[in-house]
Amino acid sequence: MGVLGCILLDPDCIDDCTARLRAGASAFYDLRNRTIYEQVVAMRAAGEAVDAITLNQRLTDTGKLQAVGGLQYIASLPDSVPSASNLACLLPRHRG
Repeated sequence: MGVLGCILLDPDCIDDCTARLRAGASAFYDLRNRTIYEQVVAMRAAGEAVDAITLNQRLTDTGKLQAVGGLQYIASLPDSVPSASNLACLLPRHRG
């Protein structure tokens, strides 16, 4: 939840996540979070804005919104971290 919260607070965090999460979306144990991560990475790759509203729409369009807990769950993600700067604490260390 913390990683996704950081992403919603600062979408530029997606770049750090894709670089440091070698397992990709499978690094997320919770299937809700895995699905959300897959969607935000796809949105970023497509050059789309990444925020709670656009994510909600993307999940609605793909029929996955209810499976991830709905808008209420998405809206709660940024509250799981005090700041996007906490991302480094949540990800494994990058080993060049």
